[in-house]
Amino acid sequence: MQITQEKIEALVSGLNDTAKRNRERKGYKGELAPCAIVVGPQSEHSVLPLPWRNDDEKRTMMLALSATARQMNVAAIAIISNTRFVDGNKFADYFHIGRIEDIGLEAFKKEYQSITVGVYGGSIANLPRAVWQEAVIVACKGPLIQSTIRTNIYDEGPNDTIHWIKEDTEPEGLQMLMLPDWWDKTPTM
Repeated sequence: MQITQEKIEALVSGLNDTAKRNRERKGYKGELAPCAIVVGPQSEHSVLPLPWRNDDEKRTMMLALSATARQMNVAAIAIISNTRFVDGNKFADYFHIGRIEDIGLEAFKKEYQSITVGVYGGSIANLPRAVWQEAVIVACKGPLIQSTIRTNIYDEGPNDTIHWIKEDTEPEGLQMLMLPDWWDKTPTM
């Protein structure tokens, strides 16, 4: 059975729905365990838990996953995880610095680094709640498909529930950089 973009999109859509249900089942205070769905060359797939505790462990696991995928000729990998990210406009307004469109990206990065590292120890979790958001993310990439990322942004609802805010099928500026490409990009003659 051949891997096609349509099959991957259907897989990602199903994974996205499942990830949202799992997030709801865990409640807002519960943990959504990250995992990888590895799709083999014949469309077979398996689920691997990714129990990282910090960014160093996450990087190590992503490198190992990529190396294994190369050896096994993997067709695609989907990662499901919970994530936090900073809303640049909320950050700028909260800390009274210029927005990117007003001061430029480099100036904003400098101000952002100064505040996040210098004042809050470099962790998004240490920043005031008003500047970050949470999301369930489903990201998929592979040598025969276009990389796909879905984010499902949420807040805490009443009684430890999830209040879904927005689903984005093409989040601007978000890339799947943690998982290195495992396939050979050298053109053949």
